[in-house]
Amino acid sequence: LTDDYGVVELWFEYLIDHGHPRRADVRLPRKNITDVEVREAFDVRALELEPGRQLEIRMAASDNHALQPEGPHEGASETFTLHVVTADELRAMLESRELNLRRRFESIIESVETTHQRLITLAPEALVPVEEDPAVSAENEADDSSAENAAKALSLAMLGVQRALQDSRMNSAETLGIATSFEQIGAELQNNRVPDYEELLSRLNNGIASPLRNIADEMFASFRGELEQLRDALPAAAGEQVDLESLDAALAASVLESEEILAEMRRVLERMLELETFNELVDLLESIIESQEKISELTKEERKAQLRRLLEE
Repeated sequence: LTDDYGVVELWFEYLIDHGHPRRADVRLPRKNITDVEVREAFDVRALELEPGRQLEIRMAASDNHALQPEGPHEGASETFTLHVVTADELRAMLESRELNLRRRFESIIESVETTHQRLITLAPEALVPVEEDPAVSAENEADDSSAENAAKALSLAMLGVQRALQDSRMNSAETLGIATSFEQIGAELQNNRVPDYEELLSRLNNGIASPLRNIADEMFASFRGELEQLRDALPAAAGEQVDLESLDAALAASVLESEEILAEMRRVLERMLELETFNELVDLLESIIESQEKISELTKEERKAQLRRLLEE
């Protein structure tokens, strides 16, 4: 929170099932602070909310503006609407989001594969016109198809590299967004105190979210650097001198970088599939435990019934 007059009061404002607003004050280190870093958690356990209910909450503050007639100013965050669900319902919702994120990630991999294939098919030697015999050239002055082909190849190559740069920026942003979404899923598991979430949280953060951030921030940045070198190695116009050695080296580096990105993305995809299997095993284990509890309860009831019959006899 920032305020030129200084923050005087800070509180949570919340409503339950669209009822009357309630207030929970947050203690400030001292009055009239112009910059306040808020790390306060709102614990809902005391509210004893049952599944099916709804909580609306926001944070609000007032400043030290004492001039009349306005008096102190108040400001508030956006309002967050939270639905109270069971742990099983929450896990089911999060698993559905994981599935959608995996499908989005698969489409990003397809895009990177397309870029990789475009780079592989790029032929630097096609940018150089074929040198003709002077005698043949004199007799066929109008025949400049070799130069035209080289100019066309250069145009396609430049377009392909520009497209690869554009796609790499988009794919990097998409990958970073998916990483953030998986981190949010982990935060929801932790904040909602879902039973036995530690193993799942480790798989989400260490196996998926962190590698995705590395791909987005580091690997795609390095790939764009290689693509920019490839672009600079291309001649500015048809007919200009082409350094085939430098061009081949820049192209090879770009192809290699795209292969490394694809390899790492496929490893992360495997972990996403493993996570689905892990979730299925957790669900199966919970159903087994639930069945065992029911069987145990039925067994106890049957023993009580048998005991009653023996006493009656």
